[in-house]
Amino acid sequence: MFTKESAERLAIEMIEKWNQKDLDTFLNYFTDDVQLISTNIQRFIHESNGVIVGKETLRSYWEYTLEKFPYFEYQLKETSFEENRLMLKFYNSIINAQSIEIMSFNPNWKVYKMVESYV
Repeated sequence: MFTKESAERLAIEMIEKWNQKDLDTFLNYFTDDVQLISTNIQRFIHESNGVIVGKETLRSYWEYTLEKFPYFEYQLKETSFEENRLMLKFYNSIINAQSIEIMSFNPNWKVYKMVESYV
């Protein structure tokens, strides 16, 4: 279960890895069968219905994203947590707007489901 300190520490760590473009290390936070749900996915993969399943598919999607938007960074604004879920509110440089992610963690503290929303 998260504490305020562990949730904030993990959120900062994950965003640092993303912003460093360290995709290999970043993907270590996820299960092999991770599911990402996002309306943003459909912009790039029309047949996806906004859902990506599997770490390798997620890698391909994020490699494409970083290639297309090499300046893409997140700026953490807020964290919230409940049991095994972590919510991140951040500034997303691609769309110049606030974004929210809710990540669900398995007992080994790997993300098995992530839902993104852009506001």
